[in-house]
Amino acid sequence: MDGEVARRVTQFIEQLTTLHKQLSEFTAPAASGAKKPPNLTIKKPAAPVVRAAAPPSDDDSSSDSSSDSSDDDHPPPAKAPKLNPAASPLTPTTPASQHFSIGGVNEHGEKQRFQRVDSSRVKILQGLEHNDYIAPEDDFAQKAHAKVGGYTGKMFRKEKTKGKRSTYMCGEITSASRSFKYDSDSD
Repeated sequence: MDGEVARRVTQFIEQLTTLHKQLSEFTAPAASGAKKPPNLTIKKPAAPVVRAAAPPSDDDSSSDSSSDSSDDDHPPPAKAPKLNPAASPLTPTTPASQHFSIGGVNEHGEKQRFQRVDSSRVKILQGLEHNDYIAPEDDFAQKAHAKVGGYTGKMFRKEKTKGKRSTYMCGEITSASRSFKYDSDSD
């Protein structure tokens, strides 16, 4: 019994791999041109033939002749009906040449890019229009940028190192918070 189960499992795995190959060929990008969709049908494994034990015959003769009609009592096993490829649930209904874009098309027939958030429905809170850092005038970073901002490359590194040695131009140290407070933060 275990051998029969193992054989059926291997048949099933082989069928799955062939279907996977067919499906990957079907869903591959159409760079090589439009292909006709493959015939995706599942082949059922042949059902094992179970024969009933022959009833003991009343004949006392032990000769087996070709005219013996005891074999004619059993009808041949019925053939499994073939699956219609059009009725198969694995057959794709859309042609392979039809590709869908995520964005879609607007009312003028132009392509429209995909957006999760509709920008016409978004309201920007006052104070969040710009995300720029505005430093106070006596800030150290602003003074350092005025000194080193015009340099690039090797000269920037040199001026930066010189500026580190002379940090006497520090600005006022404050504990004020310049972060944006949301209404939900007061809870």
